[in-house]
Amino acid sequence: VRKKTQILCEKEFKKLGCDTEVSTDDGSRGFKGKVTDLLKDFLLKNLRTKEPKNIIYGCGPRPMLREISRISAEYDIPAQISLEEHMACGIGACLGCVVKIRRQKSEDRNQKKQNSGDFEYVRVCKEGPVFQAQDIIWEVKP
Repeated sequence: VRKKTQILCEKEFKKLGCDTEVSTDDGSRGFKGKVTDLLKDFLLKNLRTKEPKNIIYGCGPRPMLREISRISAEYDIPAQISLEEHMACGIGACLGCVVKIRRQKSEDRNQKKQNSGDFEYVRVCKEGPVFQAQDIIWEVKP
């Protein structure tokens, strides 16, 4: 968050038994800087082995999620990313919330002409909003 007054749910996460670290842009609480810098710092200090139980979950602004995806690939840790997109209808009809993902390797999927190549478009409102980070093709949105 930008400053400590914007921190949400820290007590609730602690009650659940989660190890919780806080990052504030202004340094008013916890790590001073971006949460992605805190993540890299944490991984450098604490990641000794590639245990299968390690996973990263991310939600928030697109640039942050793109960086989390990059970090997860660099450290070979799976990550699940919850995307936020503008949704005109919310039921998958308008295709206003599509994102580009790497095509799944499957022989039995119906392949559509507009989805030719190594990617396809999926609807955040129907197929998401949570995707595997390595599946997302991060393009700069206008």
